[in-house]
Amino acid sequence: RIAHALLKRGLKVEDRVMLMMRRNSDLIASVLGTVKAGGAFIPIDPNYPKHRIDQMLEDSDSQFVITNKDVIYEGENGVHVSDLLEETDDSNPVIDLTPDNLCFLIYTSGSTGKPKGVMIENRQLTNFLCTMGEKIDVSLYRSVLCMTTVCFDIFGLEAWITLCNGLEVVFKGVADLDGEGGILVSTDRELSLKSFMNSSVFIISSSIHLRIRDFMFIFSSSSALL
Repeated sequence: RIAHALLKRGLKVEDRVMLMMRRNSDLIASVLGTVKAGGAFIPIDPNYPKHRIDQMLEDSDSQFVITNKDVIYEGENGVHVSDLLEETDDSNPVIDLTPDNLCFLIYTSGSTGKPKGVMIENRQLTNFLCTMGEKIDVSLYRSVLCMTTVCFDIFGLEAWITLCNGLEVVFKGVADLDGEGGILVSTDRELSLKSFMNSSVFIISSSIHLRIRDFMFIFSSSSALL
């Protein structure tokens, strides 16, 4: 429905669509809808400073900016996800795409200067997901804890490989932090898999709310574990 709504609004292959959204199912639906329509999504944390968001808007030349609950954007190219979901056509659109077409952009932190947009093509995302699928036997798991910001590339592992294999994505983020840096995770569900930067493993494992042994599998990246 989101894909068809974007197409009817004039979206073309590789047009940029910025997603300035809170972390919930609307975000996932907008990512998939943009890709199905042939567009390239640009995930933006709505908590970023306004000057940084404005900089990315100008640099990316986004055709649309999709927002959801409690996110205010007053640009003429803004559209609320609820308006897109009013579309009734829920068939898969037929789009002429190639592996070389742009899939999404993510922006660098800007720690060495102006944030730069990194362009990821369809083939690169596919290669990543296929490779990770060979490394992780996802048939062993039921759910994946997704705490990574949507603006970070590891979000692709937590969300894409999960959905592609019929698993459940459990969203947790900044709003779930307690006063001492612990992660508040509901105890009424089984969490099977989580990816961490190594430094985060030790920070999170010290929390009384979330224990490393609560997971069946931990995927760690960055520096070596000691």
